[in-house]
Amino acid sequence: MPKWADYLVVGVKYDATNTSIIKLQIKEDLGETTGPLQTASMEWVAQSILSGKTFVTAVLGTNNNYQQGAPVELSLRTRRDKSTADNLENLPRF
Repeated sequence: MPKWADYLVVGVKYDATNTSIIKLQIKEDLGETTGPLQTASMEWVAQSILSGKTFVTAVLGTNNNYQQGAPVELSLRTRRDKSTADNLENLPRF
């Protein structure tokens, strides 16, 4: 199988309120195989993406083979609430 990304994201861990991801389970994509399962903080993943590393989700499918999912990207956004006035796109520009 061709290499999809630098790392495959194969699991997630949420905070106590089940609203924010705090850790990811990842495997290094070695092309024909994957590296060992690792746990990575969101900070480490963000820094890795900023330094040029790529991540893609992967789901274990038939015959214990991973199926390629979506690319993982960084996004800065506000949480949806009743007001739109405080959304990032509506704040004063500087």
